[in-house]
Amino acid sequence: FAREEGAWGWSFDSSAEGLVLNYGSTSHNYWNGDFTWEFWVNTTDVDSINVLFGCWVDNGMSGGSYAVGFSADGKINVSNRESSAANQGAFITSATAINDGAWHHIAITQVDDGGSTKYFRIFVDGVLDAYDTETSWTQGTSGQEITIGGLSIIASSYEAARRFTGQLSNWRIVESIVYSTASTTIGATIFTPPTGPLTAISNTRILSCQSNKFVDNSANAYAITSNGNGKTTSFGPFLTTSAYDPAVNG
Repeated sequence: FAREEGAWGWSFDSSAEGLVLNYGSTSHNYWNGDFTWEFWVNTTDVDSINVLFGCWVDNGMSGGSYAVGFSADGKINVSNRESSAANQGAFITSATAINDGAWHHIAITQVDDGGSTKYFRIFVDGVLDAYDTETSWTQGTSGQEITIGGLSIIASSYEAARRFTGQLSNWRIVESIVYSTASTTIGATIFTPPTGPLTAISNTRILSCQSNKFVDNSANAYAITSNGNGKTTSFGPFLTTSAYDPAVNG
């Protein structure tokens, strides 16, 4: 059997820089409102800093950056740098480790109250695994790139220590809350993770890491460039019974 379109993964081995998704001139400040980051991850990485994706644009520590990744303990975290130039580091971290060699569905949501406070939740396999508030979340500017499988400090200058080893699949950014809940109870099951490929639902900004080529399947179709590390893989989170089709599987 072969993978259907949307069920593929992208693999990274930390030997070189990752992939770059370029927004071009498009506004990159979708966090000034509700949003959902969502993806599947499979890894056994135990390095001290592992960045799955991020936009770290402040080489001079002037602020405007974020990264989603995990540390040696395998717990998913979100880091940002305040516009005041203070390096805030990880402000929310999951309770559960994900570096056990199994596929895990991760969803990270921000609820914007319209004021200065953002309400963040991390879900691991449908379970609420972390909850916190943030008041200095002012990251990003127009035309900045997002790196996948590593971290670019600025203008494609990478930090080798922050590269990711493992697989990502079905990475989606949506400018709304996909998994809505008012719960703050850690350990509560909120939703059942998807059992098939994600689609470009309403308000989807990015939909990637799901094809056998480096493409963004959202309506925006942002360009993705490989910098030496990253390849497509049929190793994905979804079972398949699809027959091999050269038009789809290459």
